[in-house]
Amino acid sequence: IILKGNGTGKISFYPPYLYKDQAENLYVIIKSTYTPVKSMELSFKGATFDTLVLLGSGWGNISAPDSLVRDTQGTYMQFLGGISLRGDTIVFTNFYPSNEVDSIVFNIKTSKDSAGLTIPVMQDLILYVAIPIADVQAPGDDGVTPQDSGEVVTVCGVVTAPPRIFSTTRTSFYIQDRTSGVNVYLSSTYIPLEPGDLVKVRGTVTEYNGLTEIAPSQSGDIKIIGKGEVPEPYILSQGEPLREELEGLLVKIKGEVAQNPYTSGSGKAFTVWNGTVPVDIYVYNSTGIDLTSVKSGDVVEITGICGQYDSSPPYTSGYQILPREDNDIQLLGTTISGEINLSVTPNVFSPALGEALEIKVEGPLDAQYYLKIFDSRGKLIRTLMEGTTSPRVVYWKGENESGRIMPIGSYIVVLDVSKPDGT
Repeated sequence: IILKGNGTGKISFYPPYLYKDQAENLYVIIKSTYTPVKSMELSFKGATFDTLVLLGSGWGNISAPDSLVRDTQGTYMQFLGGISLRGDTIVFTNFYPSNEVDSIVFNIKTSKDSAGLTIPVMQDLILYVAIPIADVQAPGDDGVTPQDSGEVVTVCGVVTAPPRIFSTTRTSFYIQDRTSGVNVYLSSTYIPLEPGDLVKVRGTVTEYNGLTEIAPSQSGDIKIIGKGEVPEPYILSQGEPLREELEGLLVKIKGEVAQNPYTSGSGKAFTVWNGTVPVDIYVYNSTGIDLTSVKSGDVVEITGICGQYDSSPPYTSGYQILPREDNDIQLLGTTISGEINLSVTPNVFSPALGEALEIKVEGPLDAQYYLKIFDSRGKLIRTLMEGTTSPRVVYWKGENESGRIMPIGSYIVVLDVSKPDGT
């Protein structure tokens, strides 16, 4: 028996995993340094699809439609002809995994020969099937407890906050897919993971102090299946609070620090005004983030995971942003410039909607700044800077000196700057 053929190429899927009970187009991307590849076989079972589309300039003389076989044992197809595999793609439209499978094994073989047996390109080419993380986060009848609490589920997602941020003795990390994010917690051991790792997780849906978690029973229930991109954070609009729908997601906020960071449990906590809405920030000591330069009145931009810690039912509070590293906290306060400038954003704002006026003062460091708010009749309403020696960004929440919200109307922002030479 003479084995002919020589498997060559690299196979990848897009998307890298699929959801149960959902049909979507599956792209099987095939690349090879050899061209043309003259024959290829592909087989799998555990899913159905509507049509087969072949993309790429090298698919000229193939016989795939005629050689396609679909039966109860699965799907088998054979491609023959001059196939350029430097970037060609097979598209299965409305690819629908069976509800009974957590993965689909593809057997793909290629050959530089036009006849004879072919050799598998890659061993264990697996397409994983999971449920959307949004289904795990979906609350039950009480509006907070996950509807799948106590159920064993399989999810896939990209690591957004690795375990080392929270502990080096147990595995606690966050993942995010196209629908939502969730915490994964395994107390028995520590598994090193990094941001961008694409993982498959199997575990029981639980809740800890209001935070929805997936609890694997053993380390083997957490498997790295590839690499992905850490998603862009969800940006909270001004006046938007943290809430249940954002739990587990990577989020970003810009606002004014309400008070100096203080020690709380195994980390430090402080509050940032998102407009007029307070947002809690919690920094674990294990992150190594230096907060010595963060103080009340600073304007910051903070990125982190939306977590929750609420020790008493009905678990509707305790939402907080969890920064992961130093770069997740950016100070935006000082705006040094040779020219003096004053700008406000937005020009029309409503404290009743949680909004605040962002006032940006630019100028030299060696001057003194006096920033005041007047009403349309010229009455002083609020002093925001009184001889301050550095230009910066400040917020006005529509309040007077006693903290009372002012009525709807026009207000005037006045900046006086005193330079060292007396001008």
